[in-house]
Amino acid sequence: MDGLYLAERLSQLGLYDSFRHRLEYRHLTQVLPSDGELLAASGGVFRGKRWLIFLMSGGWFFVSANPITGLELLSFSDDAVLQLVPKKGLLFGSLLLRLEEKEERISNMNRNAPNAFAAVWSRKAGNS
Repeated sequence: MDGLYLAERLSQLGLYDSFRHRLEYRHLTQVLPSDGELLAASGGVFRGKRWLIFLMSGGWFFVSANPITGLELLSFSDDAVLQLVPKKGLLFGSLLLRLEEKEERISNMNRNAPNAFAAVWSRKAGNS
């Protein structure tokens, strides 16, 4: 994925805090699929770690980088997500993902990000 396109698209999606996620930003052009379209993005806490979360045309991608543990990647298809439940709090938002085998929560997201993810996922899945 082209770095200039990626920077512009992240800015359009409201992911401005590049300093907080600077370790992840270094690897994005190598780890995100080059043929996918970036539909939604946010930072958040997932499974006790800080991640950059991307909803792309090819599925969900989670990127976490740490100086000690290194780079970690998670991805799963849209078919694995059965339901999304967005919650908008006073300062932060959260997203409950109902997967085939369990429920996962993404917390400490940008306040408006959960609703954006839910709208994009609903359009992709044809649920609206």
